[in-house]
Amino acid sequence: MVTLELAIDTVNQLPEEQQKILFDIFYHRLLEKHRWQIADVFAFHLGTHKLSGELFRLYACLCGYDCRIVFSIEQNRENNSEVIVLLDIGTHDEVY
Repeated sequence: MVTLELAIDTVNQLPEEQQKILFDIFYHRLLEKHRWQIADVFAFHLGTHKLSGELFRLYACLCGYDCRIVFSIEQNRENNSEVIVLLDIGTHDEVY
């Protein structure tokens, strides 16, 4: 069985470019996995909340343990519908 520690050690042995590719793969898979949740950004279990300070007018929601998605809600000028713009994803310290 592969432990998390072993997996991290293995990834750290990869060249930096391959580490970035792997990160991109995980990032997109995480977004895809939670796409249905993102569609209802105000679902209670996401803990969606408005941000303040420099991130005023933006929102954040949970996407896992210590994982946040920062996003804005924009107006589509072509059809006047709301569009969710994903701006950042990461741990609490990474995105705030």
